[in-house]
Amino acid sequence: MTELSRSARTVAAALAEHGIETDVRELPDSTRSARDAASAIGCELAQITKSLVFRQVPADRPV
Repeated sequence: MTELSRSARTVAAALAEHGIETDVRELPDSTRSARDAASAIGCELAQITKSLVFRQVPADRPV
């Protein structure tokens, strides 16, 4: 397995800091667009989420 980029390590550290267990992965192919991401992992375009917004529950605001 190759080492994660600095930005991916930052994401992994932030998730771990908040007690979220995850497996951060980087793909060798471009995932700049939803179409690129679907192609890179071999799924249908409709199965890709391009953007996520997380909501802070008590304040009901995006994080």
